[in-house]
Amino acid sequence: MANVRISSNVKAIMRRMERRPAAVKRELTRAAGQIKVILVAESRIVLNAEIYSVPIPTTTRRKQKVSEHATFSIESRREVGHKFEDRKRPKREKAWKRTGQLKARENGRVLGPVVILFNPMGYAAARYTLGTPEGREIQSPGVKSVQWHAIVIERKRPGILQLRREALLRALTRP
Repeated sequence: MANVRISSNVKAIMRRMERRPAAVKRELTRAAGQIKVILVAESRIVLNAEIYSVPIPTTTRRKQKVSEHATFSIESRREVGHKFEDRKRPKREKAWKRTGQLKARENGRVLGPVVILFNPMGYAAARYTLGTPEGREIQSPGVKSVQWHAIVIERKRPGILQLRREALLRALTRP
């Protein structure tokens, strides 16, 4: 069997098969670049809808004036001539300042056929795990747990699979 003669047609097919792994990797890497752009854009949309559209909770900041008569009852303060000022409504201040950096710094990286979503902001990991068993409890009203990368991948899974399927077909059908 060692002296089997292979026809030229079979040799051509074998050469094409040997080139296919490189073609598959090349096409999947190109598809990963397209997938990255789609996922990062969708990630920013999810961040905007789930985090940045929620109003920031407000807190009351009231500076109490201490009077020398403050420890006495209202009746006794009236007897000594204490003037009662009309209290202004306490000022409502936002609990934090919104910078938008979480959305602005959302990014992705392509490593061969793999897409890695990441956010280099220092608090991104803490915000991602907020309200989960791994993260801390939610303390501010209106704030909810948002795992935006998981949401994005779930939403875009059919498109990702379609792009990868098309890339494989291009790699396997080209001569």
